[in-house]
Amino acid sequence: MKTLIQQHYYQSQKGFTLLETLISLFIMGVATATILTLIGQNTRYTIYAEEQALASIVADNVIVETLANPSVLERGLIQGEETMGGRQFVFDREIDESSIAGIITISVRVRKENTEQVLAEITTLKTEQL
Repeated sequence: MKTLIQQHYYQSQKGFTLLETLISLFIMGVATATILTLIGQNTRYTIYAEEQALASIVADNVIVETLANPSVLERGLIQGEETMGGRQFVFDREIDESSIAGIITISVRVRKENTEQVLAEITTLKTEQL
């Protein structure tokens, strides 16, 4: 036969109290909010990394086209647009004289359309026969 203390203990331990339930719901809510925030940040970083990779390809393409041109290149800044991976990019190609005769500097900066943030930048040298 159970004593009075044992009976009281078993009767009071049949389930969770309201306070325990509210605390566990609060902890689960905080954990869920944290996980959703991390997923959102990961998505933004992935999109940004993809845009940087595509902008780098655009910059490489512009540099290769410029280097493949056998004629004397016009000095100055040229702006253009290019689509890569379904996204529109704007590039600035600048050609300047270098400090060494017969060598020019070619710089390409790529950004997304309607933004000022440069996603990729490449500078190279090319020899030119004068």
